[in-house]
Amino acid sequence: MKASPLLPRLLLALAAAASGSIQAQTAPPPTRGQMLYDTHCVTCHTVQMHWRKSSVVRSWQDLQDQVTRWQASARLGWSQDDITQVARYLNDTFYRMPQTGGVAKRE
Repeated sequence: MKASPLLPRLLLALAAAASGSIQAQTAPPPTRGQMLYDTHCVTCHTVQMHWRKSSVVRSWQDLQDQVTRWQASARLGWSQDDITQVARYLNDTFYRMPQTGGVAKRE
């Protein structure tokens, strides 16, 4: 029995479609902190903002204080949980400090 010349193409197309759907499923959804930051903060706060030498963020508490300060300045009315979620997103993305009250060294 002779294989159809379309069979290899069909198998390649199915494999490509399957790998595309697998890749689409592996990206985690954005966190609430990321969505709040991307919606309200990213317009003014670029990546460079978080890596500048004169950063006032030296600890987890500093980071929470700055998020609290700027959300109040923008009159966003975030809950304490929203503030924590945004601080956690920023910490996981940029600062990588222990989430404690003490001073943390940046990596």
